[in-house]
Amino acid sequence: NGAIDPAATIQVLKQNGLDCYGALIWSKLEWGTKAFDWASFREFVAAAQPAGINVWVILIPPSEGGNSPPFNGNYVRWMQELAKLSLRYPNLRGVNIDDYVSGISKKTFTPAYTCKIYQAKQAINPKLQFAPTVYDPNRSFAEKYGSCIDGAWLWFTNLDTPAGLQSWLQNTRLAVGGRFPIYGGIYGNHTSWHSAPPKPAVLQGGV
Repeated sequence: NGAIDPAATIQVLKQNGLDCYGALIWSKLEWGTKAFDWASFREFVAAAQPAGINVWVILIPPSEGGNSPPFNGNYVRWMQELAKLSLRYPNLRGVNIDDYVSGISKKTFTPAYTCKIYQAKQAINPKLQFAPTVYDPNRSFAEKYGSCIDGAWLWFTNLDTPAGLQSWLQNTRLAVGGRFPIYGGIYGNHTSWHSAPPKPAVLQGGV
C-alpha cells in the first residue's frame, strides 16, 4: 500500500549488521522493490535514530516518472522539507536523486536548477548531504555542477566482472579534479538491464 513498517525494517537491518539505509520514496513498486510513502519515511527516520541507523533518502527523477509523493517533481521543496527533518533527526544524512543527468532528467536538472536545490538545503542545514547518482561524472559535469553538490553516487554497471572497476573509480576521481567526493557502489541484486544478480566475484573482487 505504499507504506513500509519502520520497526520491522529496522529489525531486519540490525539482524544483518547494517547501520545505513537508502530509503526510496516512490508511489509504485517495481522489480520487487518496496518503497516508502512520506508518512512511513518520517516514522522510519525517527525510529532509526535511537537504533543507530543512518538514512539517505532516494527521490525519483523525471526519467523514472518524478513521482516521489507528496512533492513529486518539486525538488527544491523536497530539499527544504528534508533539511527541516534532518535538523530534528541528524541521522538523516543525505539526499540522492537517481539518473541525475541521464535521459530526460537532464532537462530538469540544469546547473542553475541544481544550485537552487543545493541552496535550499544550505539555507536550512548545510550538514545534510546532496549527492545525486551520476553515471558519467566527467570533467565537464564537474565544472558545471561541482559547486552545487556535495558528492556523487557512482554505480558500476558491469555486473559480469570486476575487471576495470578500480581504474574506473581512479579515473573518475581524476576527472572531477577533487571538486566533490565520489561514492562508488556495486549493485547487489538484479537491475532493469541485468536480469540475474551479479556474480560473487564482482562483489568480492571490486574494491
